[in-house]
Amino acid sequence: MRKFTERRMIFLILALACCSQGIQAQQTASSYRWKVEAEAGVSCSVLDTDVSGLSTTTYKVRPGVATGIGAEYLAVDNLAVGTGIRFVQRDYLYQNLGGDSWNTRYNNNFISIPLNVGYYLIHNPYHEKGLWIKPQVGVYYEYFTSMHTKGIYPMNIMTGYQGDGTYIKYNTTYDFKKNENHLRRSLFGGEAGIKVGYSFGRIDGSIGYNFQYGFSHIYEEKARTSKTARRNSSVITAGIAYKLF
Repeated sequence: MRKFTERRMIFLILALACCSQGIQAQQTASSYRWKVEAEAGVSCSVLDTDVSGLSTTTYKVRPGVATGIGAEYLAVDNLAVGTGIRFVQRDYLYQNLGGDSWNTRYNNNFISIPLNVGYYLIHNPYHEKGLWIKPQVGVYYEYFTSMHTKGIYPMNIMTGYQGDGTYIKYNTTYDFKKNENHLRRSLFGGEAGIKVGYSFGRIDGSIGYNFQYGFSHIYEEKARTSKTARRNSSVITAGIAYKLF
């Protein structure tokens, strides 16, 4: 009888120990749901517009700065929802390569608010350490904060000018109060990308690629033509994240 009681006690202790370990593991696995992230990198943008009838006109990609802070919530299983605020430069170069060639460099600054959904592959950084991959898609709203242009143009393109085609250099900041070109300041777009990172526990490090496609026409309705005109960007960033709880 005594041996049977001792065996029951040993079995009970082992069972309690296993349950305790299981509960502890479950608590560890679900201990993180939120994380905040800071990232910085480079954007490569171009104006997507129809220039098929303008054989001497081109728009070329120029690099810019992209930075941001964000927050992410692990909604269910490996599915996460994120948002934040970003500063993105969407710069590009306009060139006219005709007889009297000229060019303009556009430095366009935007404040952007994204909303995206991602799915963690290989490992889930909220639950375990190790390498992870996260494809993600989403949408964004952005506000056109400022535009700076710099370039040259020939005097003989001006109406009524008669001369030897002397070039004029210009370096100006666009006046949105006057908004003579009727540029749209509030715009929307979609994005898709992928992040690859490593979880060290509470801290993650990552690199990412994002392609951003402008849904909105860059001009207001009264200045819009039948031609498309939107800004598209490829953004490469490096980031660091910290899990809160």
